Parts: sequence; structure tokens; C-alpha cells
Amino acid sequence: MKRFAVFVAMSLLASLTFGQENGSKVATSSLLQLNKAYRITIEPYGANAKRIKGYLLNVDSSSLWITTEKNRYGYRGGNNIPYTALGKVSIVPKGKQGRSILFGSIAGFVVGGAVGAGIGSGQKGMFGGAGFGAFAGALSGAMVGVVIGALVGIDEHRFILRGKKENYAAMRRSLLLE
Repeated sequence: MKRFAVFVAMSLLASLTFGQENGSKVATSSLLQLNKAYRITIEPYGANAKRIKGYLLNVDSSSLWITTEKNRYGYRGGNNIPYTALGKVSIVPKGKQGRSILFGSIAGFVVGGAVGAGIGSGQKGMFGGAGFGAFAGALSGAMVGVVIGALVGIDEHRFILRGKKENYAAMRRSLLLE
């Protein structure tokens, strides 16, 4: 019976965490919303070029606009990088993994606490009872939720462009910017 309860709890935890992910994934992968912050890492195409890290400002038909500066009023400045200078591009929604970890830990805490209270309610002794079971279940559920949330939150779009127009167009199509 205890194994069944643990199985049900872990299934519920996974479904809550992945359910949270699927709702937000529809919004971020079907349309790149440039009113949100996206971290971008660019490895330029060329021999002596340095890696550029910053925030995506805009994508047009032949170049990316990024900034490396941020102030309290938003993003300022901007560098125009043509597609011919792009080797590899990685785009990540800012804060996505942190939100996934938060939701996973909360869901694990709640589900683990409920299952722990149910399992520990019939026990007696120093480490028995519903209170201790709920505490132990909530802590272990939160730890499992953090791990599952971290794995779910990895959402990085990687593109290898090598300075080619057709690869850049494929990147734009996959982000559905056209």
C-alpha cells in the first residue's frame, strides 16, 4: 500500500510539473515574444571572433539585434549582427528554469506532505505519526520536485548557422517570426 501511495504521489508530482511546463511552452515556442527577455549566446562565424552573450532585442530578415547592457528601465543600446557573422546561436527564455524549479518544489512539497501524512498516520513512536510523516514527505517531495523542475526547465533553442542565409531563414521559421 505504501509503494502504491508513493507511486501515485510521484506520478501526480510529475504531471503537475510537466503540466505547468506545457502551458508555458505553448506561449514561448510557438511564438517568440520580444516583449519578454530572452538570453542569447552567439558564437560568431570566423577565426578570431569572441563569444557574445546578451539579450535578444529583435530579429529582422537579415540580422539579429542584441544588447549586452540592461538598466532598471529595460534594455538599452543594441548591436546589429548580420547573419553572415553568426556561427552558432542559443536562445533561452530568461527565468524559465527558475520558475520551473519553483513550481516543481511547491508541487512536490504539497504532494509529498499529503502522502507522508497518509502513510505516517497509523504509526506510533518518536518518529511516527501524521505530523512527522507529513514533514518528512514534504521535504523529500520538495527535493524530488526541484530535480524534476530543473530538468523540465531546460529549454534552449540552438541553431548552427555558419553564416548561411538558408540556415538563418530556417532559424526564423522555427521561431515562427515570419
